[in-house]
Amino acid sequence: MGSGKWWVSLVEGIVAILLGLYLLFGGDAAAGAFALVAGLYILVVGILELWRGSGTVSRYRGLIGIIVGALILLLYFVDIFGTQLDFTIFAIGVIVVGAIGLYASFFARSGRNFEWGPVLVNVLLLLWGLAIFYFRGRDADLQNVTGWILLAIGVVMIIWGYLSRDSGEPEVVTAPEQPTLEDMVDAAKDDASDETS
Repeated sequence: MGSGKWWVSLVEGIVAILLGLYLLFGGDAAAGAFALVAGLYILVVGILELWRGSGTVSRYRGLIGIIVGALILLLYFVDIFGTQLDFTIFAIGVIVVGAIGLYASFFARSGRNFEWGPVLVNVLLLLWGLAIFYFRGRDADLQNVTGWILLAIGVVMIIWGYLSRDSGEPEVVTAPEQPTLEDMVDAAKDDASDETS
């Protein structure tokens, strides 16, 4: 990520930590607002990702985050279908966002060096979505699981944002320049003339 937008990761991290702490220590009020917290998180991250817009993949992630977050918030406030649909939409959304992010980290780097921060965050997003599907029908504390995942995401984002602050623009990795046929012929002539001298 470029040094000009390092603070976006910092903001994402702070939002994740605040929401995670709210879920962990907010008690019954947080339990009732679980879908609201999840929707707000994915919406804010989607807006920031779209605004950062470091490539096509980033824009897709941002749009998906905005759509999923807005849909969850709409369903939360309208309360037509209940929280199970909210959880399902959210789980699918974070799995898709995490998978797209992992794809971008490994296969769509556009010549940039490998970055560990986004990989960790995207793995945590995938785990979050899978945890929602796994724990949804069980007697488990999904609120605490989500709180801890948000704290982990927040810590990674803050560290990554801080480390990216000093790195400047990412170094572009290019293949070494290959000699042309003309260069090889000239080098052979030079070698031949050195041997005869």
